[in-house]
Amino acid sequence: MAEDEEEEWRFSIEDVGSAETAADPPEEGQEEEHSDAEDLPGVPESPEERPPLEPGSPSLENTLFVLLGVFLTLFMIVRVMTLLGG
Repeated sequence: MAEDEEEEWRFSIEDVGSAETAADPPEEGQEEEHSDAEDLPGVPESPEERPPLEPGSPSLENTLFVLLGVFLTLFMIVRVMTLLGG
C-alpha cells in the first residue's frame, strides 16, 4: 500500500508554491513584495528611521499601579507562606 501512495503525486509546484524564502532575492521580472507597514501613515519602514528613545518621568497613575502590584504580590506570598507554615 505504501508503494501506491509514493507513486501518485496530487499537487504541482504551482498548487503548493515554491520553496523560496523571504531572504531570496526576487528573480528578474518579479516585483518585490512590500510590507503592510509601508501602507500605514506614520509607521517607519525600517528600524533606522525610528527616533531614538528618550527617558521620561513616570506618571502618578503608572506608579500607583506598579506599587499596587508589588503590594498584592507580597500579600499573596505572605498568605501562602502562612497557610503552608501552619
